[in-house]
Amino acid sequence: MSLKSKKTIGVLVLAAVALAAGGVAMSKVTLGGDKSVTAAPPVAASSAGTNLVALVNGEPVYEIELASMLQNMPHAVAVDSYINKVLSAQAAKTESAGLEVAARRLMAEREVLSNLYFSRIGEREVKGVSDAEIDQFYQRNLSDSMFARIGASYFLSATDEDATQFALKLREGDKEAAAKLKPFLNPAGKAIAFAPADFPYDMGKLIQTMKVGEVSGSLATRNGFFVVRVDEVVPGKRPAIKEIKEQLRSALVNQRVGEKLQQLRKGAKIELKS
Repeated sequence: MSLKSKKTIGVLVLAAVALAAGGVAMSKVTLGGDKSVTAAPPVAASSAGTNLVALVNGEPVYEIELASMLQNMPHAVAVDSYINKVLSAQAAKTESAGLEVAARRLMAEREVLSNLYFSRIGEREVKGVSDAEIDQFYQRNLSDSMFARIGASYFLSATDEDATQFALKLREGDKEAAAKLKPFLNPAGKAIAFAPADFPYDMGKLIQTMKVGEVSGSLATRNGFFVVRVDEVVPGKRPAIKEIKEQLRSALVNQRVGEKLQQLRKGAKIELKS
């Protein structure tokens, strides 16, 4: 089995924080009998983007709307191209059902507002992270064992029963069972020791707790049932804090943003409809 190489340090640092991400009810949408849609108020454009560049059938077009297009084309071309978008959007209002237009507009608005919220809150949190907090996070969440590299081999079966029986034989020292093991390989087809984060199906969390020679039980995955044996453990050492300071800062910011999102969920009234 081939494993893709990763930037292990970055993955491990950021993986140190488990974020419980989920949706937030930002406005109430009723798609029942009354067919009403209540949208959140529009976000105000920044002063830098409020310059009026065109009117299309009386509908204003502001500079901020052209931001992404201006990265790839001249201003005049961007304006002309965006006018086509406005005209087609206006035509859609007359050709599409009112509810569909409102729902799609609400979806786009929520996407923009959500991105804006996370962008602004992230900027604030970055400024609020102190060196002392980064050091504390480093000491609590990163250990040398997280950076060890592990050589392992596996057996893959189509059934849980077969994998369980194979694991029992392997633990008993059955040579025929041991001969069926295959090493985990890198993209070049070479058997090497991998960082825990590099093992497939999130197996690394279990594998890093095993000792050399230890055999796992049957591990269910979408491709079948695995049995894994640890063959080698190469000790690792966590990087110096100064080498990963910005990654630690990002991990702390992600943690705080996740906490704020959970606060929003706790204070929200969420009703799931079938």
